[in-house]
Parts: sequence; C-alpha cells; structure tokens
Amino acid sequence: MVVKVNTPGRNTMDLRDAIKKLLKLKYPASVMLWGWNQEKKFMFMYVFSIVLIVASNVIYNICQKSTPTRVDPFSALFVTYITAAAVTLLLFFFNKNQEGFFQTLEKLNWTSWALGIAIVGLEFGYLMAYRAGWKISVGSLVANIALALMLIPIGILFYKEGFGVNKMLGAIFCILGLILINK
Repeated sequence: MVVKVNTPGRNTMDLRDAIKKLLKLKYPASVMLWGWNQEKKFMFMYVFSIVLIVASNVIYNICQKSTPTRVDPFSALFVTYITAAAVTLLLFFFNKNQEGFFQTLEKLNWTSWALGIAIVGLEFGYLMAYRAGWKISVGSLVANIALALMLIPIGILFYKEGFGVNKMLGAIFCILGLILINK
C-alpha cells in the first residue's frame, strides 16, 4: 500500500517508509518526552494517530452496540459526555501548554460548538442504527464508506486536495462495496 504523506516543509514519503522509520526508533512510546527531535515526533504521531483512531473506533462501536436497549439513549449519551469531559479535562493538565484552561477557552471559535452538535448526532445515529438492527460488522462499514464518499467533494472544493485516477478508482470500489454489502 502506498500512501503519500505531504507535510509542510518536507518531501513526500510513502506510508511504508514512514513505518520503517518509526520502527527504527529506539523508544517510540517515549516520543512525548523531552529530547526527541521533530522528525521522530512526526513519525510517531503519523502512525500513532491512526492506530488510536482505529482502536478507539473498535471500542466505540462495541460500546454502542452493547448499550442496553431499555436505557434511554440520551441518558447513555449524558454519561458518555460527562466521562469524556472528565478525561479531556484531566488530559488538558498533562498537555504541555503555557496557557491556563480559561485562557485557551477564549481562543475558541464556532467549530467547538458545531463539533459538539455533530458529535451528539453521530452518537445518537450509531445508537439508533444498532437498535434498528444494523450488524456491528456492517453498520459502521456502511456509515464510514458513505462518509468517505461525502468528504471527497468537500476536500476538493474547500481544502484544495487533489483527486487523481487512483483515488477515483478507490471511490468507485467503495461505491461498489456499498452496493454489494447491502444486497
């Protein structure tokens, strides 16, 4: 698999090269500690961020599918958000930031509020999809493929991302996959 990585001020590299460089690092788990150069931090974060997304999504979908149907969905979401808020606040204090919590809040814009609304829709949508009978192996796949297809024009139009022949073929395969998986 060749995935090109474009980073500001860096040459393009493919995913295999990035993983090879990461595996050569002596202590990848301690990348957040002082003493690591920017390249090592970049390489670690490049791979770690995707691993974190995938692992978190696995746990997320298992939890959504396992939430008891007799529980009011908004009670479940409320407890979820209280837990998320507590973990986020705790992590804020471990983050290397020179500013205080309230100073950083002053810099926020509309995106945090919109993201909060979107997250409620996302959580409620998954909960209702699983309660409606979607299988865990199919529901998330259909939602994520549809999402990826919806983000293609947004990436092209608003973020000036390229969309070559390989990506077009990939999108066609995604559409074919959606058709096949729903038969």
